[in-house]
Amino acid sequence: MPIRSFVDADGVNWRVWATTPSSGTVLSSGFEQGWLTFEGESGGLRRLAPIPQGWEKVETPRLCLFCRAAKEMPRRTTPVSGELVNLESQSLTSEQDPR
Repeated sequence: MPIRSFVDADGVNWRVWATTPSSGTVLSSGFEQGWLTFEGESGGLRRLAPIPQGWEKVETPRLCLFCRAAKEMPRRTTPVSGELVNLESQSLTSEQDPR
């Protein structure tokens, strides 16, 4: 899976990669065939669907346009640069059993 890094006009470092959903996954309309995931250095997450053809080879200004057009998404896991952990599971296991 290609992963690209770039710096936008505001000096923010981003990583981008293509995400393909597994079969049976329930998704918002337009995301069924996959999307580009953009992860900012501060943990921001964005998705762009459909995946633009040839995104792996476009110049940085075009990646910046894709990133600006991408939809901001809530984060459900830790950043890719760290260990992936489902935050919902983490909070459930940290709660004490009322019994």
